[in-house]
Amino acid sequence: MSQTENGLRDNDIKPRVSEWEVIQESGTKLKPMYGPGYTGLKNLGNSCYLSSVMQAIFSIPEFQRAYVGNLPRIFDYSPLDPTQDFNTQM
Repeated sequence: MSQTENGLRDNDIKPRVSEWEVIQESGTKLKPMYGPGYTGLKNLGNSCYLSSVMQAIFSIPEFQRAYVGNLPRIFDYSPLDPTQDFNTQM
């Protein structure tokens, strides 16, 4: 049995490799999923953190009821020029 520089034995490494293969679903044919509820936001270079936070917030039912469910009312009362409205900007 050989030992690596950091003291791990081959027997310690092999189970971890098989765990990694299970996590990565190695050898399985995956069906691509897309559409509402499956597709994330496009990464604009460094926007992945913001995108992940937005996706998490939009998945909260209370947030969906407060904002997504009230979109018609929100747009009815929104100013014509949102760039000049403080509340819209916030």
